[in-house]
Amino acid sequence: MLRYGRRKQTHSSGGNDDNDEAIDFFQHINLVYGTVSEYCTMSGCPDMTGPTTRQYLWFDEKGKKTRVAAPQYVDYVMTFTQKTLNDENIFPTKFENDFPVSFESIVKKIHRLLFHVLAHLYHSHFRELLVLNLHAHLNCIFAHFILFNDRFHLIDDKETEILHDLVVALRLHPESEEAAAAAAAASGCSATAVAATGDNGSVSGEAAAPSTPLPAEGECGSCSSGPEQPPVSHPSEATSNSSSGAVDAAGAAGLPPGPDTRP
Repeated sequence: MLRYGRRKQTHSSGGNDDNDEAIDFFQHINLVYGTVSEYCTMSGCPDMTGPTTRQYLWFDEKGKKTRVAAPQYVDYVMTFTQKTLNDENIFPTKFENDFPVSFESIVKKIHRLLFHVLAHLYHSHFRELLVLNLHAHLNCIFAHFILFNDRFHLIDDKETEILHDLVVALRLHPESEEAAAAAAAASGCSATAVAATGDNGSVSGEAAAPSTPLPAEGECGSCSSGPEQPPVSHPSEATSNSSSGAVDAAGAAGLPPGPDTRP
């Protein structure tokens, strides 16, 4: 999916060596969600929600809308995506096979569903990810995801608008830089204070530490490692102070804090 455009261009001339790229987003989002899946429970997340109380309903194969709990919704998303990516008729791996005419619509659906998982992670599980020091990885995945979508327009703006504040905070668009500069000028902040967000576009109350890039994605200038957190052996052992720090970090990223889903 990362090289969706190049794949469409090269496959007709025999280029079929990019199939593995199609699962990058799926793998990374699935891995990040897996780290907090024990906190995404049927009782803690009875609905699949995102920021601004956005609720996602699952559409079955017959087009029937169903209200399901977040863990069940994510399981449906990952199962559907894995099954689709492994389908030779949709994502061919052999030279003589062509992509189906419905390939673009299928990729759009996968992209949209994975975005729903990202939105839920930010809305409901950012605290746990912060305590686990995985928020920089989530930001890096989100940055790649949004920039890829900007290029190929796979998701409608009405879907992504709920995380627009995060796009601005991570300076993923040129207008984000202008908005940040205008806000700093309006508040009387010095250039040094503005620079505290870091040249790499990270969002932090302190000087930004270099973020750890995803191995399969390379370095990402929009990754945010945020302020250093005290070492915590397990999210469930975090004190109320560390939770409030996570809320502050979520606020710095322009998102409302999600409900505490920890048992």
